[in-house]
Formats: sequence, structure tokens, C-alpha cells
Amino acid sequence: MIFNRTLLVCILVTILLLVSCDVKDNNEAEETSFTKIYQSGNYNDDFFPLDFVQLEDGGYLILGVYDINSVYLLKIDKQGVFEWEIKGESPYMSPVASLIPFNNSYLFYCLDELSFEIYAMEIDLNSKTIFPIQRLIEQTYVLQSTGTSDGGFLVHHFNRDGQQIKIRKYDSQLQEEWDENANPQNIEEIERTIIDNVDKANPNIPFFNGEIPGVGYFVNTFSRYQYRTLFYDTSGNLTGKLSETNGDEAAVNALMHLDGSFFSLSRYNPEGEIVLHPRIEIDINSDTRVNTLEDGYQFPDIDEKAEIKISEVVV
Repeated sequence: MIFNRTLLVCILVTILLLVSCDVKDNNEAEETSFTKIYQSGNYNDDFFPLDFVQLEDGGYLILGVYDINSVYLLKIDKQGVFEWEIKGESPYMSPVASLIPFNNSYLFYCLDELSFEIYAMEIDLNSKTIFPIQRLIEQTYVLQSTGTSDGGFLVHHFNRDGQQIKIRKYDSQLQEEWDENANPQNIEEIERTIIDNVDKANPNIPFFNGEIPGVGYFVNTFSRYQYRTLFYDTSGNLTGKLSETNGDEAAVNALMHLDGSFFSLSRYNPEGEIVLHPRIEIDINSDTRVNTLEDGYQFPDIDEKAEIKISEVVV
């Protein structure tokens, strides 16, 4: 959803301190919530929020885009009060929705506006600036990125010149450790879809990455003729996948590792209805068809093939 001229942010933080007494008698129990609308003085601006993190001071850093694909960062305090903003300038555009801890601050990936090559951008919270720390030459169209427990990065992108979707693992010094090809067979048909996703013209394609600590990684992408969730070991070897059933157009659209072989998963069925699995066991060393997963909780009132994000909250 694009908010014309405004950025709407809703953040709910609930802290429940459960002790032997009744929670209503516990004076330490605290609930903090706010809804804020941040409006630019320029009524032609469009803002699109992508990701946010809570900082050490209790406030929030929000990554987004303005004017379709320009980089935008907003800092607010713990009550949602505006503190400062950064409007990125040329040539940096089309950031992906992932703020990654780096160098006592955060990093995000975006594109060059002319070559579409990938930049890693560091955020300096003290000087309130952003600057490039790496340019991935001849690597184009970043689709998603995530931080890994070893301080490294997993980057998932479309290499337009090579007509490939690549998965790349970088260490904490931004040196490449391995890369793999997701091997889509219908790349000519999906190229326009991928570019529209990067340009935010069609932002609901479920590209995502994640880690299974000590075991490996997962990436949701186009592979062969369909969406697949691909599982890799720590060396980049493909171990298994979650696949659509041919023709069903049923696919995973969000996944988070919980513990062991258990995950929290969202998918949509052939009718486009969202199905949630709060805790489900997945064999990451086999090829599993999505429609063979055990029954989940269906939400027919949610928009068809809606974008879903899964987060863990400790209460």
C-alpha cells in the first residue's frame, strides 16, 4: 500500500511481567502503543514503509522509499515523535526491506539508478547520513537480503545480463563465501515481474531469505517454473525445497525458523486464500509439495496472496 503524501506507522509494544500475583495488581506491567501519521510539506510526495528496527534509545529507525523508489529513512523516539529523516539522493534507489545490524549501526542493500548494480549502504546514526561501503559490480536487481548469525549476509538477486537468479553468501567483511544459481527455467517470462517488484510497481511477490542457525539458510524465489523455498547448508549446497504443486499456484509467502525442524509458515492455497501454520515441522532435506502440508488456519477475509510478515514476540 502506498500512502500518498503521508507515512502511517503503527507500533504496538506490550510488556507483560507474569509473576505469582495477578497481572492487574502488578505495577510494573506496562503497555505502550501509538499510531502516528508523518506528513511531508510537499503534498506530491509518496512514502512506502519497508522495514523498521528498535534502537538502544527505545526509538525506531524506519526504512522506506519516497517518490516510488528513492531511499528514505525516518527516526522517531519511543513515543513516535519525529526526530530526523534522510532522503537518499542519486544514484541510490530501490532499497530492499531489510535493515541488518552492522558496525554498531545498520546496513541495507539498494540499486544504482543507471546500471541497477547492487550497493551495500551503511547508516551512520550519529551523523544522520548514509554512504556506500560496497558495490557489487555486474550484480544487479537485489530481491532480498538478511543478516546471518556469523555476522555475514545472505543476498538474493536477479542477474539480468546472465539471466540468472543468484543466492550469495558474504562474510562479516563483505567478502563473498559462495554463490548458487536458483535455476529458473522460464526467466524470459518472469523478468518483467521481477523488475516490477524491484521498482515497487508490484511489491507483493514473496521473495525472502532466512537462516537456520548452525544448519543453513532458506530462500524463497523463482526456481525452474514456479515459486520454491530452497534450503541450503552452510556451504551453499542445496538440501531440499518446498514446491508448488504444478498448476496449483500455491506457494509459501513467509517463513521463520523456530527451533530444530520446526518453523512458522504462511502460504496461500490455489484460491489465493492465506493459510497460517504457527508451528509446523518441515523436512529441509527433501522435496515437499506445499499442498501436502498439514491443515493450517485459513483467513479468507485477508486479501488474496497478501504480503505477510512473521515476527516473534516474547510475552
